[in-house]
Amino acid sequence: MSKRNTISKQLLKLASEIEHDILCGVPYAALPFAAVMSVTSGTPMIMKRKETKMYATKKILEGVFEKNQICLVVEDVVTSGGSLLEAVAALRSEGLVVNHAVVVLERQQGGADVLNANGVEVKSLFTMTNLVEILRNAGRISEETVEIVSDHIRECQFGPNEVLERYNEKNDRSVPAV
Repeated sequence: MSKRNTISKQLLKLASEIEHDILCGVPYAALPFAAVMSVTSGTPMIMKRKETKMYATKKILEGVFEKNQICLVVEDVVTSGGSLLEAVAALRSEGLVVNHAVVVLERQQGGADVLNANGVEVKSLFTMTNLVEILRNAGRISEETVEIVSDHIRECQFGPNEVLERYNEKNDRSVPAV
C-alpha cells in the first residue's frame, strides 16, 4: 500500500466523524489525498482551481455540486491558514457549506486559529509538536532539534488579522478581519 493511500485512509477516519456531502482538495498537494478519499469512500469530489479558468466555462470549481451541500476540505499542511481560507471563501461563494477541514499536518503557527475564527474547525493527523515527539522517541532527531523546532513554532505565529490582510491584498477583495 502506498504512503498516499495510507495517509488518505487516516484522513478518512477523521472525515468519518464529520458530516459532509462532498470533498474538496486544496490545490495542489492535497488533491491526490482527496482523490483517494473520494474513490475509497464513494464520496463525490470537486476541485478548486488555483485561478479562475479564463476560457470556456471560466469556473473556479470543477465537478458536480449543488448549493447548500456540505463540503469537507482536505489539505496537506496548515501554517498560516491562508491557502485553506482562500479555498473556503471560494467554496462558500459558490453556495457550499464549509465548516470543517481535515489536514495531515497542523504546524501550530496560528493557522488553525485563523480558520476557527472564520468558522472552520481543523482536524489533523499530526501537529508539529506531535510529529517532533514521534521522531525524537524513534531516535530520528536530537533533543537539540526538538528545541529548535519548538522555538520556531513559538516565534513564528500568524494571527487572524495578518492572514486576512494578506489574503485581501492578494485577491483584491475584502474579507473582514476578526
